[in-house]
Amino acid sequence: MGMQMKNFKKMMTLMALCLSVAITTSGYATTLPDIPEPLKNGTGAIDNNGVIYVGLGTAGTSWYKIDLKKQHKDWERIKSFPGGAREQSVSVFLNDELYVFGGVGKKNSESPLQVYSDVYKYSPVKNTWQKVDTISPVGLTGHTGVKLNETMVLITGGVNEHIFDKYFIDIAAAAADESEKNKVIYNYFNKPAKDYFFNKIVFIYNAKEN
Repeated sequence: MGMQMKNFKKMMTLMALCLSVAITTSGYATTLPDIPEPLKNGTGAIDNNGVIYVGLGTAGTSWYKIDLKKQHKDWERIKSFPGGAREQSVSVFLNDELYVFGGVGKKNSESPLQVYSDVYKYSPVKNTWQKVDTISPVGLTGHTGVKLNETMVLITGGVNEHIFDKYFIDIAAAAADESEKNKVIYNYFNKPAKDYFFNKIVFIYNAKEN
């Protein structure tokens, strides 16, 4: 499926370099028009042509793009995401297509929140989404991704899928019982850090293999 374990120290070096570049270039930022709808806990990426894409989170399945090269910049809505509303996804451009990794959301209105490990890609040329025939060996929520080149992205971090999903199941089971719900919330958010078993594995996803 195109994911390989890599050395953790190398990953941290890459992350530090990316942060350094972001800080160095932040002085060149310009003000853009407001996104058509509020966006929190969503995701976004920029392609090689200077077009920014943002979506998901509080925007539901909506996605928007804006071309930084145009004199009169404005947001344009693109095809809605087919994988359902979700938060905390990671997106990156590979092979001139927008890839979206994981997130957390509901399969339907009746189901509890759950961690996703799927991958979708968007073609700017066709304005179409496609589910990629791959699945991560760990849940992908709260993770991070660093583009290595035009075909590979490094992915690491995030919650433990089983522990996080159990929290949502317990919250749903508590239903309208506020006392029980508060107990579930307290027990989850007051664990020692080691008891969350956050993901320490480092992967590389290779788009050429899918």
